[in-house]
Amino acid sequence: MADEGELEGLLSKARAGDRDCLVSLLDHLGAEVRRRIEPKISPRQRSSLDADDVMQVTYLEAVLQFGGFRDGGVSALRAWLTRLAQNNLIDAIRPRGRQTLQPLAAGVGRAGAGLGPGAGGTARRDVHHAEPCCGQA
Repeated sequence: MADEGELEGLLSKARAGDRDCLVSLLDHLGAEVRRRIEPKISPRQRSSLDADDVMQVTYLEAVLQFGGFRDGGVSALRAWLTRLAQNNLIDAIRPRGRQTLQPLAAGVGRAGAGLGPGAGGTARRDVHHAEPCCGQA
């Protein structure tokens, strides 16, 4: 594990646009964030929801929203990443009421297929929207 000084260096480079440093920084902080949210998933929910699913969405949002993260150092980034993960967990377990899944549009990949409410993967609800950017990261 990198020390705080090394993480601050990665953060500085990530802010300057170094995508590899951002990925490395998220890799270092992600394990800790995952440990923070995993106990919040009840045993009943674990049959249909995994902390890795929540973290996948969290990493995507962090990469897409990183330009808006301005204030603070690594501790602020850790808190921001934790908040993203907690919000994604809440979204994943929140009752969906009477919402129904819309079928994927013709020609869209099946990455999100079978991931709607009751299918155990609500945390991956935006995966099919992210596919075009994944090759660019």
